[in-house]
Amino acid sequence: MNSFLRVEEEVCRAMNYSLPSDLELSITVFSILLRYLKREIDDQEFLDDVSELCASTECSDKTKVFLDMSVQLLFFAGKGRLFDMQQKQTAYRRLCVKILHECYLYLRDWFEAETNEQLKEIPYTEHLWDDFQLCTVANDRSRIQFWKLMLNSYRLLRKHHCLPEKAFITKLLLRHSRESYVFRNHCFAYFFQAICSVTALLGVYLICSMAKVLYSLLVELPYHRLLLYSGSKQYDDSIDDYLTLWHQLNSFALANRECLIGICIGLFLLILMDIPYSRYVKRIKSI
Repeated sequence: MNSFLRVEEEVCRAMNYSLPSDLELSITVFSILLRYLKREIDDQEFLDDVSELCASTECSDKTKVFLDMSVQLLFFAGKGRLFDMQQKQTAYRRLCVKILHECYLYLRDWFEAETNEQLKEIPYTEHLWDDFQLCTVANDRSRIQFWKLMLNSYRLLRKHHCLPEKAFITKLLLRHSRESYVFRNHCFAYFFQAICSVTALLGVYLICSMAKVLYSLLVELPYHRLLLYSGSKQYDDSIDDYLTLWHQLNSFALANRECLIGICIGLFLLILMDIPYSRYVKRIKSI
């Protein structure tokens, strides 16, 4: 049987018992999270359901630890499903499978301690990600949507005091603060990507132009000198252009003035956009 569905089935079975409020909250949130990961509910419905649960029940220390683990699962699952480098995807997927299994074990041990009933033991397997993919739609492609959900979920749990004081998810967000800073809204993300793309293209063009100048100085210049010294008159008219280093540098700067100005403007805009970054990091810490 599909291991991901087995986890969901056992969680749903645990919800049929009479449970303490904090354990019931944790199991319900986990059930909602699994439904969201399968894309049975959308982003807003997921946030609304979690907000309603957190607002209606006071979180114990155990619940706060579990919610911290749950939002980590949301993070790693989202990163693993983004269109990214395969090596990075593999790392995030492995972490997603690991934290999913740890969440289940955490709830199972807590459930058995409270009810003296037993849930099925589901062994850890790296094939859990493949089973998870069989239950859901294709991978996500929007980092903007991913970071919007992550930051809203983090704010929501902080607002209702549902995370421990030193939550691990805070460290994760700070570690990826540069990416979340760029992709926190559509306009800023598109503008940032456009500036980076244009600046990079201008830089590539500048490097190609510089390579052409170096080729003329290091290859063509010695060649024409040999022709000149051998008495050949074929290149007499243009030999001064190759013999003059200053002429080559002046021609390079003149021919690439628009490119140099564009690169300077692009770098200036990137630095300007990076000024509020320190304030953004402080705001994450204080949420």
